[in-house]
Amino acid sequence: MNIFIFCANLLLLFIFLFLLFLYYKEKKFYRQLIDKLIFLIRLVKHDLNNDFQLIYGYAQLSKPQKIIDYINCCKENYNFISNLKMVGDVRLLDCLLDMYFLAQKNRVSISLEIIEEMYKGKLDKKVYEEIKSRVQQIINNKELDEEKRIIVTIDKGNIGIREE
Repeated sequence: MNIFIFCANLLLLFIFLFLLFLYYKEKKFYRQLIDKLIFLIRLVKHDLNNDFQLIYGYAQLSKPQKIIDYINCCKENYNFISNLKMVGDVRLLDCLLDMYFLAQKNRVSISLEIIEEMYKGKLDKKVYEEIKSRVQQIINNKELDEEKRIIVTIDKGNIGIREE
């Protein structure tokens, strides 16, 4: 009887330790995601300050068409960030943030199109890595024009990446 109780306690201890491990593993992921979101906020704040300075300069020079053109350009640049709110899967959000930072670091324009109102599917971790790898390949492509941009499209659980 004592051996049965010992084995049951050992099994419960193992299950508890395994669940604890999963909890801390997930906790680390969410902490890293929060750090990325904070970095994104800082990046956007910095970019907005630069945008306002440029718009102010055009206003001082009385160039209203330049202001309109620049604001339209800014709207396109912030498309990716504004569409992130429609992503329902936190792992996909993490992947998209990594792609955005990679594109920004390499001065490549990237936009996000979400056809479906909210993406709630869960993808395999390999899929996230393949997506990041595809964006890295496009960025590393020496023939990528400065005028071209990367477009990420999410539609009914399918994720497409193309150059335009």
